[in-house]
Amino acid sequence: MGDLLIAGTDIPRLRKSKLPPLSFNNDRYAPSFQPLTTLDAQSKTSRSTTQGQTCGKSGFPCSLDSKLTLLPIRMATDEQQQKPPSKAELVRTFKRGKLLGILFGKYSRAWGRDDKIIEALAKAHNDGVIDVLGILDVPDLKSAVGPVFFDGQTLYCSLIPKLKSDAHSMIKATYRLIEAGGNDGAAALPARALAEWCEGDPSRPSEIFELYEGGEYEAARFLTLTLRTGAAFDRKKFLKRCHEIGRNGTDADREAAIRALGRVDKRLQP
Repeated sequence: MGDLLIAGTDIPRLRKSKLPPLSFNNDRYAPSFQPLTTLDAQSKTSRSTTQGQTCGKSGFPCSLDSKLTLLPIRMATDEQQQKPPSKAELVRTFKRGKLLGILFGKYSRAWGRDDKIIEALAKAHNDGVIDVLGILDVPDLKSAVGPVFFDGQTLYCSLIPKLKSDAHSMIKATYRLIEAGGNDGAAALPARALAEWCEGDPSRPSEIFELYEGGEYEAARFLTLTLRTGAAFDRKKFLKRCHEIGRNGTDADREAAIRALGRVDKRLQP
């Protein structure tokens, strides 16, 4: 997490971490099954008697593949059947102060993978009728939302690039998501979403850099990201900023600027 705490961005650095990667193996909505014994390929009777059987303790029906191995059929669960919430539903939930609990709830992971739901959330936020960033401003986010924090974080990683927001609100919310993740190997994933958000508008890296120059704490955490994404739009300007910080910045900021220099796309023309 070295780059993140110093400059807020370095996702490739995570590959060297000894921390385990985020695992989806504990998805409580997708039970795991043990396949039943392979049937005798010569026995038509065995094939016919398997109809209607269930797999193990799950009670889920089984089907046969070409090798006559009983395989579980995963039934549609509640999370897979969710429909995009209407704007009225989102507004009502937001006004009741329950939107945070919904976005970090039992459907978080499925919602984060559903483009229609992400679009509905983003549109409601961009229309100004809900605020998905402001609701993250709680004293202890991870404790507030409980054990489904990383499911909700996954949802936000899909949502952030689609949001319209000022730079200050965006970096504050992104940093809260990262900070709440602690030492988990997936904690820094929102920084990747923030980089994608910056890449969507040339004014955004400049706005974050202005916050950095104004002493904004969170902006300093994302300095490498800001310089790198900014250089994609204005190479000359942001390379100049890198060199200035390299000469006059704090130790942490100099390191962030040096890392940004190493990650600027060399194929970009001056």
